[in-house]
Amino acid sequence: LYGMHAGMSYGLMISLIGMLIAHLGQINIPLPHDIFDMIILTSMGGIIGKLSTTTALLGIELTEHRQAKSRLANERQLLFTMIDNLPDCIYVIDNQGRFIIANKPYANSIGLEHPQEIIGKRQRDISSTNSTQIIEDLDKHVLESGQALIQEEGKITTLENQVMWISKTKIPFTDTENNLIGLISVTSDITSRKLEDKHKQELLLEKEKSIVFRELVKDISQDLRTPI
Repeated sequence: LYGMHAGMSYGLMISLIGMLIAHLGQINIPLPHDIFDMIILTSMGGIIGKLSTTTALLGIELTEHRQAKSRLANERQLLFTMIDNLPDCIYVIDNQGRFIIANKPYANSIGLEHPQEIIGKRQRDISSTNSTQIIEDLDKHVLESGQALIQEEGKITTLENQVMWISKTKIPFTDTENNLIGLISVTSDITSRKLEDKHKQELLLEKEKSIVFRELVKDISQDLRTPI
């Protein structure tokens, strides 16, 4: 029996043991009357015991796998909940420029309702404006150079033909072997801040003009009071 067991494949052995177990309830096994019968039953008992241990270990591994899969799904859901509720436009592309993650604000900014409509596509597949080519070229530069772009400010024209000030951050990322595999892009709307800064500059300019005007009036007044 041992020789037969050693020569079998693991899958075939499990199948045969399963058949043996299934038939145990259908056959009448007599009590061993000699040493040969005792060896057979002892061998069967050892095999069934090993099968039970293997089954228990497989059950533990399956449970741990399901728990790990559940944790991963929960973490992924948490990630998307967070980025979908941020005001910034966020996306992640691979080193071929294909979208692998995008949030709702970014999808909405290019006229789409769901981020899922973007996944697997490139910039040129979802838009054909001048801004699209600029963004694609910028992403390509970051991917090729491996150098991050941090809070670069600029102006764009929205789909509603409105001028918007934005701040762009693009960070390349690598795998565990330090191979560059994509980039993360975050774009923030800073129009309100720029308008506020502009308003402050205008107020400051008006204040400076007022000071200059008062000084001019003061000088003129002194000149008028001074006799020739």
